[in-house]
Amino acid sequence: MKRKANTVNAVGDDDEPKKSRMKTTNDLLDQEDAGHRRGNFHNYYSFHPSSLRIKNLRAILEYIGKHSFTTDNVLQYCDLGCNEGDLTIKIASALQQQLKQPIHFVGIDMDPVLIERAKTKEIASESVTGDFYVENICEDKSMLEQRVDVTSLLSTTMWIHIHAGDEGLKSVLEKICERTKQYILIEPQPSKCYHKAQKRLRQMGRPEIDVSIERLKLRQNIEDEIKIFLQQRSFQRVSLSMNKKTEWNRELQLYERK
Repeated sequence: MKRKANTVNAVGDDDEPKKSRMKTTNDLLDQEDAGHRRGNFHNYYSFHPSSLRIKNLRAILEYIGKHSFTTDNVLQYCDLGCNEGDLTIKIASALQQQLKQPIHFVGIDMDPVLIERAKTKEIASESVTGDFYVENICEDKSMLEQRVDVTSLLSTTMWIHIHAGDEGLKSVLEKICERTKQYILIEPQPSKCYHKAQKRLRQMGRPEIDVSIERLKLRQNIEDEIKIFLQQRSFQRVSLSMNKKTEWNRELQLYERK
């Protein structure tokens, strides 16, 4: 039987009318930018289908399935920057099939409209449960307090970096390392993506963002900087022979706690 994910809205007071709460939050998300300022694309899966994304993750998920361990009955998985939840649910379902044990996921995104859509998504397996939360992890890391077995950060590092700077990105990565017990799955956007984001805003006639090396010193070698940061915190890169770059030339990287 198909079920819908449990949902929690982590913004505003529960007694406050939902429409008012969402309008205020959406105003902060620059709706006219259509996701090109903060990465909250409302049509993301139309140009990056979740079915294709999960195929690119097959080798990584098989590795986790063979090597993962948990002292609890349920493996805990968190997806940061979950968009409207399609890939979150697919990854959780794939992990359940690999591990043959219950999976509980948490999907977090700053855009309440996307989380509202995530609420409507169905989960086919009774062994997969989940919650979706609205949260801006650059400003409030309270959602990062709970310990999980697996954390994913897919096509999200650049947006954190742009809006929180070098120290803000490090702070988020630090929190992820502290609370992740086994695996971090990360897909860093390379340096050229920063310029592309700025160019798209310029073409739309929208205010540009400062992505200069002077401001974002980690940007020039961002993939190596992230690798070094994680390795210094006891996470080792897993080398998989089947691993490859995605169709948009980004690396899907798996790190395992030593």
